[in-house]
Amino acid sequence: MRLTESSSIPSQFSINRTLTRVNTRISTLGFPSFVNLPRKPTKLKDFLTNLRMNAVGNGVGERDGVIIVDHGSRRQESNLMLNEFVSMFRDETGYAIVEPAHMILFNWRHKHELEDRDYKRQFINSDGYLRERRGYGAVLRDDKGVVLAACAGCSYRSSITVHELQGNEQGLKLAQSKGYKKISLGCNSKAAIRIVLLIDDSPWDARATLQSILNSISQLEFFEIYHIFTVLATKSCSLWTFELADPSIKDAFSLCVEKGANHVIVSPFFLFPGRHWHRDIPSITAEAAKEHPGVSYIITAPLGLHKKMVDVVNDRIKHCLSHVAGDAGECDVCAGTGKCCLY
Repeated sequence: MRLTESSSIPSQFSINRTLTRVNTRISTLGFPSFVNLPRKPTKLKDFLTNLRMNAVGNGVGERDGVIIVDHGSRRQESNLMLNEFVSMFRDETGYAIVEPAHMILFNWRHKHELEDRDYKRQFINSDGYLRERRGYGAVLRDDKGVVLAACAGCSYRSSITVHELQGNEQGLKLAQSKGYKKISLGCNSKAAIRIVLLIDDSPWDARATLQSILNSISQLEFFEIYHIFTVLATKSCSLWTFELADPSIKDAFSLCVEKGANHVIVSPFFLFPGRHWHRDIPSITAEAAKEHPGVSYIITAPLGLHKKMVDVVNDRIKHCLSHVAGDAGECDVCAGTGKCCLY
């Protein structure tokens, strides 16, 4: 109707009248309130700004904690060597807060090697199934076999391995909800066990489930996973035992905060990136940071193909050749081992 009425009027008047109404309406309403609000700096921008303000060296400030993390080892001598490196690193850089940390270990141990105190724990039997109603289940028992709790659920996943992992996940969550810290998990799927032990990759649709399992394990004082036969339901002779090489990333993170750090820099003492750098360290660090709201963190790249690694390797080669020639003593790594010799 409006176009019909205005068709008899010269076009310039029709347009001017319409523009006047539109402009009046805009000036009356004004701009949306969010337009004039100051933009909140991102967490990364805030982190980098604080690094510049507090910097005492190459971007690391007095309120920044540095965690140097390695794989961890069953040999205590290897773990102590990281402590020595951290002390050397702290002295050379002058950084105020530097702490060592080790990754989680899975050790292969025989049943008779486990101490009696390790058996005072709770047991989980988990299972997954595909027949009829697809799903999973788990039963939690004490060390005498008395059922403490149970859980079950349905799922539409197409793989029995995924269901087995879901049973593991829910069983661990059940134990965690009861406050139990020492867990033995029996599973009749060797494939699921190998995935939990990070030997094999998980199916794409079970990655979140695996991450949840690893998060639950990281909260335990003791954990082992073993294979049980479907028919006989007997334990296998060998067990995978979960242990922490002290200090863990969580311990080191807390220690940095106690010493006054409001930013934490996690530096992997690895040569190349791998599963630990891609998955485990980010997951464990994120869990550690949850206990310290307001403390930001960053995970740096591993050593990789850094040019100075050429000098390090070359220096090591030259020293070992000098030792074999009788011109130099053993280095601190080989001292007392007799390994550095000509075969």
